Amino acid sequence: MRNGRWREVEVCHHEREDGAAVRHVPLRDASPRALGWIGLGPDRAPLTDHRGRYRRFRTAEAAEAAVDRAWP
Repeated sequence: MRNGRWREVEVCHHEREDGAAVRHVPLRDASPRALGWIGLGPDRAPLTDHRGRYRRFRTAEAAEAAVDRAWP
């Protein structure tokens, strides 16, 4: 949990009180350490890179920090 804003809904899904969330969505045929966490905004819009692809993170904490920066 980060500053009390995040709660763990499931092991692979954390959510903020405004609806922003991070989810673990593993890549097919990837190792367990692969970048599997994605961030979603309060409107469920995905956090994307400049090419429009999902930004992926190794840990839930890194994804939560990125979501907090994008949607304060």
